[in-house]
Amino acid sequence: AAAACARARILLERRAPGPRWAEAEREAAGVLRSFLASPAAAELAAAEILGREVPFAYADGPTAVRGAIDLVYRLKGRLVVADFKSERVDEKSAAKIRAKYAEQGRAYLEAVRLAWGGDAEFRLLFLRRPDLSV
Repeated sequence: AAAACARARILLERRAPGPRWAEAEREAAGVLRSFLASPAAAELAAAEILGREVPFAYADGPTAVRGAIDLVYRLKGRLVVADFKSERVDEKSAAKIRAKYAEQGRAYLEAVRLAWGGDAEFRLLFLRRPDLSV
């Protein structure tokens, strides 16, 4: 985790030199370390990954719905659509964030239903607080 964050910092410093990249590297390494130690990460490690950054488009009446799904995986025979969130959350704000992204989740689930032909479950994965992921 630390080595990946260091490589990312070097690349970012080349593109946009500035003093904040070292601080960003430390923060990213901490977030990544915490997430990788979580049950949410263990679940992902046991899952069959079907796609990352999966683009989709479908018609909903006269409206075209399009986007990209962060992650689609299968776990114990069940399809799961996951959306990573990196903002800071606590128990109270997590509920608000879930409500904020509910419509997006419904669009993702419809895209997966149309593409894979089955129902799926939508989960927000809070990178900074994986214990609040659902």
